[in-house]
Amino acid sequence: MVYLNFNQYNPAPSPWNNANRVPQESDVFSNLLKDNKSNSGISVRIVENFDGENPFGMHTGNNSGIVTR
Repeated sequence: MVYLNFNQYNPAPSPWNNANRVPQESDVFSNLLKDNKSNSGISVRIVENFDGENPFGMHTGNNSGIVTR
């Protein structure tokens, strides 16, 4: 698994790969690590700007604290 957090202010703990900036069109995120911290060989390119930001992380909608995969 490869986890990529498109964050600007709130980096996630390992095993997440953090962007550490607002992604913009044409940005490339390379050398992403797998959840076991080995190189995945995966790169991600942003093809369109995002519609907005959410600095609050994932929400379940019912405050249960559980987010499914």
